Parts: sequence; structure tokens; C-alpha cells
Amino acid sequence: MIYSKEEQETTINIMECTGEIMMYSCTPRIISQMMKVAAKHRLPINVIDVVDSKPQAAELIVDEFSFVTTIMGNV
Repeated sequence: MIYSKEEQETTINIMECTGEIMMYSCTPRIISQMMKVAAKHRLPINVIDVVDSKPQAAELIVDEFSFVTTIMGNV
């Protein structure tokens, strides 16, 4: 499914009980940055939706907020 501009969103949730940060996005430029950070730091990324070999939605769970600031600082 290709998301329209109105449907594109990014959420960042901090799970207080574990200290993990979950980042979900269906915004192409943010997904691209998430994938770069995940590859560079060997982090598992869950690609939720793919259209024409391009990720349309992804989720990344990290334990350091610096990863999130790197992703959001590069968009």
C-alpha cells in the first residue's frame, strides 16, 4: 500500500518498563534514514509493508535515543 501525504506518519514511543524506544514510520525519507542507521549499527529493522521493492512502512526498536536523534536529524 502506498501511503498518501496525509497518511504518512512517524511515531516514537518510549517503553518505560524496558527503556527501549520504538520508532514506526510510513514516511519514505524517514524510512530511508532508519534503514541506513539500522545497517550501520547492525540493528534489526522490521519492514512492515513493501511496494515495488520499496519499503512503505517500517519499525525500529533501539535502546539508545541517540539513534533516534540521528535519524530525525538527517531528514
